[in-house]
Amino acid sequence: MIDCLGHNQTQTLMACEALQAPDCVERQISTNQEKFADLARKIPLEKIRLVMTCARGSSDHAASYGKYLIETRMAIPVSSAPPSIASLYQVSMNLKNVLFILVSQSGRSPDLVANAKWAKENGAFVLAFVNDVNSPVAEQADMVISLEAGKEVSVAATKSFIASLAAFAQLVASYCPDQTLATALPTLPEILQQSQTKDWTDFAPIFAASPSLLTIGRGVSYGVAQEAALKFKETSVLHAEAFSSAEVRHGPLGLLRDNMPFLVFSQNDECRKDLQTLASDLRQRGARVFWADQADDHAFALPVVPDLHPALAPIAAVSSFYQLANTVAFLRGYDPDKPKHLKKVTETV
Repeated sequence: MIDCLGHNQTQTLMACEALQAPDCVERQISTNQEKFADLARKIPLEKIRLVMTCARGSSDHAASYGKYLIETRMAIPVSSAPPSIASLYQVSMNLKNVLFILVSQSGRSPDLVANAKWAKENGAFVLAFVNDVNSPVAEQADMVISLEAGKEVSVAATKSFIASLAAFAQLVASYCPDQTLATALPTLPEILQQSQTKDWTDFAPIFAASPSLLTIGRGVSYGVAQEAALKFKETSVLHAEAFSSAEVRHGPLGLLRDNMPFLVFSQNDECRKDLQTLASDLRQRGARVFWADQADDHAFALPVVPDLHPALAPIAAVSSFYQLANTVAFLRGYDPDKPKHLKKVTETV
């Protein structure tokens, strides 16, 4: 484990905990391999009518990644369950043959606990991705997948978010007939180590000086774009919004101003061409496009680990991003370990 008590000004808990992600993911894959195999035996692919996810904050962004991965690799529809349907409206639903996935670092928010109980009562199989296996959410679940992120002290989630992405990748690899993901997954800890050598911080002054920015992704990279926007808000008090490369064309492009930063996440799949087209169009309109993709050779190209499985590329990219976010916070005069108005465990109903 990396000691997170260094004395360098920018060696924050957030930055240090992000650097622990390779070890966390290695433990997670090893710890949960048999559990995921058991899940696939217990609930065969053809028996799953629908997958529902339920989460808040960074965990919900991980669920967005999971949605695209499950739908494209397992060909099962995925719905994001608004927690208030169970916790406030208390609406009964037919959830028979539904795999209900709760994602939470703490597993303690009352609305998520209520959803776990509600989903079971309505016939779903409840699978919990949690960092605290003794949490109230874990106690309600039919099966618990430990994120194995260890204690996360920083208010801004980093390693637990990466661990949540890895859990979705491991879930899909356990079910998917195409074995390419299952073959690539054991290399993820090493990939994450490589990603930490990809330095994006040279561009931090540009982000720090901007009043606002947009983050872009599509498919499995969209959840990472959402996470990046949230981290800028949390740690740098910097207004950032996330859009897909398609949705941004339906109105949000009206926000574009000369030299406005766009942070674009990509992966080598069917979405790359559209992301390339958007990046080119944005540059022609005067935006500064920072693209995390090995195919980009423009002035603001962000270095990435090359030749990755499309499902793993966004995980590597967000690992590189966290050090950028940490630096931007300091340049804007904020301590990312002490974000305004926020606390580690947010309890909502």
